[in-house]
Amino acid sequence: MRRILFALLLTTVSLSADITPEGVERLEELRERFSGPTVRVQLLRGAEGAQVEVKGAYNVYDPRTGKKLDSAYLSSSYYMNPTVDGLKWGQEFPGIFQLLLVPDKNNTTVLVGGTEYRGMAYVYQIKGTLNAVNEVSIDDFVASLLSSHVSQDIADKEALAALAIALRTETLSWMAQGNNPYWDLKAETVGYLGSSIERRDAPFVEALKATRGLVVKKAKSQNLVDIHWFALGETMAPVLEMVQAAQEGKDARAILEKLLGNVQIVKIESLHS
Repeated sequence: MRRILFALLLTTVSLSADITPEGVERLEELRERFSGPTVRVQLLRGAEGAQVEVKGAYNVYDPRTGKKLDSAYLSSSYYMNPTVDGLKWGQEFPGIFQLLLVPDKNNTTVLVGGTEYRGMAYVYQIKGTLNAVNEVSIDDFVASLLSSHVSQDIADKEALAALAIALRTETLSWMAQGNNPYWDLKAETVGYLGSSIERRDAPFVEALKATRGLVVKKAKSQNLVDIHWFALGETMAPVLEMVQAAQEGKDARAILEKLLGNVQIVKIESLHS
């Protein structure tokens, strides 16, 4: 639970054990761009290199020191690869072994290896290989994962809302179980495919908007409900039962109470209040 609270408070777990106080301060400032807690998802590990593109204006930082290394007002796309003494992306960054790419606008995306992501991207060198992590808001992560895990035929707003709340809850549980200082989850483990696969239909968009920041906790407790409905590429949630309940007029709260028992739907922030 302590790990969850750290995530909720947006405290920093650096990509480097020797991060400076200035680096900590810079990361905290950059995380203010997100409307809630974030999740860090490992995208690449041990790669020779990858095409990396920012589709709009951006800044490049050294997350260890917080120093701004570069900025651009237009999109940039270069092959990124490790060098003998750092990283190369359009230019060489000697003595710099990790870069943080931060778009100027929240709707600007970053492509890593051809896949599009919202949020920020850390790209770093470990033993001569390229590794990448996407830090994204939990709400955007849930929108992406739910889009790939649940059939587009499911279009009942309240059923989708219940699924979004459950998935957000399960995401926090996954994060609590992690103990890696570089990332919280692996994209390949949970089936994270970035932002380009997100559904845009009205029921889905409305369901995600209405449930932003909501999770399920046990009644009269600060503990999250233990949910195991989502796995790589599929969902084990009782979707048809949820759809039927929605068609009977039940809202997301009533659907989850019916399936999970004595629970409460609360804002993430209330878990540490």
